[in-house]
Amino acid sequence: MRISAALFFVFTGLAVAQPPPGGGPPGGGGPGASGDGIWVRNAYFGERHTFDACLGHQPGNGQYHHHAQPVCLRAQLNDNLEVATVGRTGTTYREKTSGFTHSPILGWAYDGYPIYGPYGYSDPANAKSAVRRIKSSFRLRSITARTSLPDWLLSYHNGVPQQLNTSQYGPAINATFPLGRYIEDFEWVSTVGDLDQYNGRFTVTPEFPAGTYAYFVTIDDTGAPAFPYIIGMQYYGTATTGNVTVPSDATDYFANGKLAGSASADPRLNSFPTKNSQQAAQVVIGWDPSAGPQTTWPGTQPRGASNASGGASTPQNADVQRIRSNAATVFVNSNDLPSYTIGPWFIDSNGGVFPNFPSAQNFLSQISRNPQAAAGARTSTGLGAVGVWVNGVAVFNVLDGGSYSATAKTDQGGGPVGTTAIHVSAA
Repeated sequence: MRISAALFFVFTGLAVAQPPPGGGPPGGGGPGASGDGIWVRNAYFGERHTFDACLGHQPGNGQYHHHAQPVCLRAQLNDNLEVATVGRTGTTYREKTSGFTHSPILGWAYDGYPIYGPYGYSDPANAKSAVRRIKSSFRLRSITARTSLPDWLLSYHNGVPQQLNTSQYGPAINATFPLGRYIEDFEWVSTVGDLDQYNGRFTVTPEFPAGTYAYFVTIDDTGAPAFPYIIGMQYYGTATTGNVTVPSDATDYFANGKLAGSASADPRLNSFPTKNSQQAAQVVIGWDPSAGPQTTWPGTQPRGASNASGGASTPQNADVQRIRSNAATVFVNSNDLPSYTIGPWFIDSNGGVFPNFPSAQNFLSQISRNPQAAAGARTSTGLGAVGVWVNGVAVFNVLDGGSYSATAKTDQGGGPVGTTAIHVSAA
């Protein structure tokens, strides 16, 4: 699947751990911004013009991540895709039209529950039922003005009335501010699809024949990402977020390119592909895409090009680098760089190359081996990583850090919106 001419950049190396628990909408619309935090921008709308062909990108700190389906990881794991085109900047894919198999585990949320691709059993209680695309239960609201909040976001917007005050109204719905620009433009309707407001359901799967709660990556009939894409605005389970400390009783399962012992039957260990962990990550850069994949980047910029944030001066290993566990938790280290080629990134606002590039992150995640549904108020997913893909890349949610400012009459924070960037379906 591919996006219009829109690519990105790389950043400096940075030690990264899981973020603290989300605490509601991004106050002020994100760092350094002054949005109201009530009409919060949808990252797929606001940032898709900076996605590469794998639907990933990075902010200025270099943390490569996905707000929507990781299509190249799906292809790598044989998740119901076929090759559409092969070009000098990479391969594009389209959804198969028949012969579906149950999607593999693509990642893990920080509440310990798996994230599957878009295909599952039509009857969640029957592993012998037909496999089909699992549908999101969200749709655009039928509204003519942004004067109220949808039911599913009331607990996220704690303290904000559902029927908004006039000072809290969003912008008029028009070509500049179309429906879909903000997460509040969507409603959750149980009869529309298969999934709950967290974008998951309880189901049997090949890895969990007795059943598990699971999130699903969602796409629409054309193969384009469907809101809320991966995980909603809150975790279904009890999230184990915050600074990660690996306890002394955690033992190595995988390290230095090999298993420390025998293979495990636990999907929280064996779902992570490790065969490419000693392969150098490769990036195609927008300054010279004809040069093909490079193991160091951004390389030499032509005179007059914008400066790039970050990069890699030496080759960096791809995918998961280390997996440790004890009875309660699995700990995963990675460089946050996949083993399939990523990039190039362009940006339509200046006609040039997106100035952020990925960098090795020393990314550490923890996954509970005994996940539990949240007993009380649920934790908001918030900005930043909300889980880890099985290749060690960060999972992000629908937020891009921007929100509408009633005073400024426009969005504040989250970077520029590419009004000419159009998603091209994989269908």
